[in-house]
Amino acid sequence: MAIQIDDQTLNHIAAQLLVVLSVASMLGGFFFQVIVFFVKVALERRVMREWSPRIMRLRKETSNEKSDA
Repeated sequence: MAIQIDDQTLNHIAAQLLVVLSVASMLGGFFFQVIVFFVKVALERRVMREWSPRIMRLRKETSNEKSDA
């Protein structure tokens, strides 16, 4: 027993599938951007926590050298 689908129904199904896929693609891109943003923020915080004392020490040393000269 074969299923009979006319062209109008097939076009309707294809159009709905296209809409669903495009919406899923947009949402996927949005969530990907959100994930990338949070990873970037976490890395920046980690780098600043690691490097901030060193940078401050270097700034202090260079300002001391400038005042000595």
